Amino acid sequence: MSDNLTRFQNRFSEMYEVVRTVEAIIAHPEEEPPVEEVFRIEVMRGLFGPEEHFTARCWIKTGVVLTEEDEPVEALPGRPPLGLISDLDTIWTEYPIDQTSRPTADAALQAALEFLASEEELAG
Repeated sequence: MSDNLTRFQNRFSEMYEVVRTVEAIIAHPEEEPPVEEVFRIEVMRGLFGPEEHFTARCWIKTGVVLTEEDEPVEALPGRPPLGLISDLDTIWTEYPIDQTSRPTADAALQAALEFLASEEELAG
């Protein structure tokens, strides 16, 4: 653990170091207009605990549009509201995935990718 992490470990109940970031894209060319869902998976190493462990969290890239009154207009993930495409901004929103705690970074990444693939199969 680095000096900074060691120095502050007594002030936090949990700490994680992001050891790998992966983006995975699921294309939906059959939709009109065609849509891509962009997922960002972060694999994290837990810095507290008796043994080294890894977990993953996931984000989905989401299109949002702010109105003139600065009120958000809700959009589906990966798809802007129709007619507002020119004013589109994107944000990353959390995409809940379960049971990714594993003994290695590769195993945690595999669990996250398997979860996303199974979600796609259920939706498709």
